[in-house]
Amino acid sequence: MKTASEVKIEIPIYNGDFYIVFSDDFSKDAKRHGFDLISGSGECSAIALRSKSRLLYMLMLNNLKVRPDLVAHEAVHIVNYIFDDHGVDISLDHDEHYAYMLDWVVEKVFKAAYDLKKKIIIKVGKKEIELKYQ
Repeated sequence: MKTASEVKIEIPIYNGDFYIVFSDDFSKDAKRHGFDLISGSGECSAIALRSKSRLLYMLMLNNLKVRPDLVAHEAVHIVNYIFDDHGVDISLDHDEHYAYMLDWVVEKVFKAAYDLKKKIIIKVGKKEIELKYQ
């Protein structure tokens, strides 16, 4: 079993720490950061976690492959957690700050995946295509 790879990033403006974790064992790696996962949640492909009291946010992804659909889905949860913890209102008439924060989270996840040489997979219909590093 591989060990987890992770990146810790300080969140600008809103403060707090954002961990991006690539893991084979979500339960073990979540526990290492003080989280207890509910039964069955460790078997998913990605998960977003938060500790409101510590302003700690974690996006965990399967160690074997990173998919944009999973990153986008979990990034929405991370942004919601950050904004909720800081009392930031979200509305359809006032969403530019949300779009920028979502962009920041997604960019950081893919930069971490690239820096750690993780396999990035794009789904096209039922086919999976691996992006190649240059």
